[in-house]
Amino acid sequence: VTQSVETNNWESLERALKNNGVEQEDIDELKEAIDTDPEPENSSKFGPKVAKWMGKMAGKAASGVWKVGIGVAGGFLTKALCKYYGLDE
Repeated sequence: VTQSVETNNWESLERALKNNGVEQEDIDELKEAIDTDPEPENSSKFGPKVAKWMGKMAGKAASGVWKVGIGVAGGFLTKALCKYYGLDE
């Protein structure tokens, strides 16, 4: 699924998130975070708002609100965001 995410193509990232069960409210929050944060230089340090959003999504996965396993959630989000930013994982 993350193969379909294209560098700096918001629509491709949004589609991948929706296809993996991320709710529109969370997607909108990520869009605002991406628009506000500086672009990351590497995959180990996203901007503060994007990092906070990822933590929130991990919490949703852990509590069962987001219907994916916690390991899948973290790996999927990192890969999708790295693809979006054009970073190596």
